Amino acid sequence: MRPALGLRPWFAFERRALARRLLVRLDMAPNATGSGCRTRSGRHTVRVLLVYDGECGFCVRSARWIGARLPPDARVEPWQSLELEELALSRADVAAAVWWVDNRGPRSRRSRGAEAIGRSLVAVGGAWRVIGHLIVHPPLCWLARPVYALVAANRHRLPGVPAGDS
Repeated sequence: MRPALGLRPWFAFERRALARRLLVRLDMAPNATGSGCRTRSGRHTVRVLLVYDGECGFCVRSARWIGARLPPDARVEPWQSLELEELALSRADVAAAVWWVDNRGPRSRRSRGAEAIGRSLVAVGGAWRVIGHLIVHPPLCWLARPVYALVAANRHRLPGVPAGDS
């Protein structure tokens, strides 16, 4: 039996209001700055996070480039300064590839490797958004994955930030 037509919008409004109050209480509201995951220093990180290897010069240089262009709701952090358990990542995961962790919405979405790079470019916007979509979706993603694997395997040979500057 369907509810009366006049009650249906009220139920929807009440559910949204209840969800909003719950998210504020859990510090997960859309306008909140914290996502619930903390760095080792104890400060909150934001909802969208690019996790990279802070000991790799090429990775540091690339992370600085993308970090300067990302919107304010996204952060770029080396995995060495994060509590990986809270992100459901292991040391082996983050040592092998870059990760894009998106905690917006009801579920957390994690992407690794070429897909993480593509999603970060989409977040940058402008012409980079188009390039990011091309990297994430077929048929270009079929090429982006092996290219990322090749770059990741040889990242120690690529130019980057000297060890003392990271």
